[in-house]
Amino acid sequence: MLHDVASFLRWNLKSNRWAVKGINTLRDLPSRMSENVAPSPPSPLLDMLVSDGYGKLPHTIAVPEIDVSPYAGQARNKPFVDITADYLDVVEKAFVDILADPETAAMIHGYFEGRPWLWNVALNYSEPREGLTDSQLWHFDYGDQRQLHLMAYFSDVGEASGPFTFLRMEDSQRVARHPFVIERMTDDDLANRFGIDAKAGTVRLTGKNGDLFVNDPGRLMHQGARCSTTRLVMFVTFTSRAPMSSGGRRTIAPAARKRLGAAYRQACPDGLLAPEVFG
Repeated sequence: MLHDVASFLRWNLKSNRWAVKGINTLRDLPSRMSENVAPSPPSPLLDMLVSDGYGKLPHTIAVPEIDVSPYAGQARNKPFVDITADYLDVVEKAFVDILADPETAAMIHGYFEGRPWLWNVALNYSEPREGLTDSQLWHFDYGDQRQLHLMAYFSDVGEASGPFTFLRMEDSQRVARHPFVIERMTDDDLANRFGIDAKAGTVRLTGKNGDLFVNDPGRLMHQGARCSTTRLVMFVTFTSRAPMSSGGRRTIAPAARKRLGAAYRQACPDGLLAPEVFG
């Protein structure tokens, strides 16, 4: 009981998120004042992201077929299981292939006014389960005021695979946010409280192995994988350098962060994303 209360206070109170952002903003102030930020080049992807909150990236990547049978049963009591540690080389290559595209790098750079920060990288395995929990319910993310999920499909994601599902921007803006608490909502909550049909009024990002999508989960009301088949998706998440959630260094180990940053700089020595993105 006490553990549940402590968990709720830590993860569900907005005041805690804003306090973390305030602390991170103060920590970031010296570098913000001294850093010479490169200007953001024009970016159709950025324009699309700002107006709609999501989109499909114009390029794809080659990803190997991964046997997920060893993980059978591990995600039945969770929304997903992160299997990144078992595929570090694969994840690193996919990470570099995504960010090496100049248009994608320009979008990331511009969305955070030239100062993005790598918050997490995860290869998430999902499988069918009974009932809905946590991220499978409708919600907004509160990692930062602006966030980016770059999603690389490591498996074909059809209707049965639980594609990333969200309300369009205009409907997301109809959902009144609780002033103090981060809420999770059912389909009935959306219908009864806001008159939104969660089945008819949604976007579902289906795609093929190697397809790439982007979204801001803090601006779009969304729900995670509700799948009847297995699904494997890699998430690359960016925030500003003063995020609202501890995430970051707790979520991705410093050694892994340095490895990914070094791989990007080796592949793209003149790339737009600065070393501080991976610091």
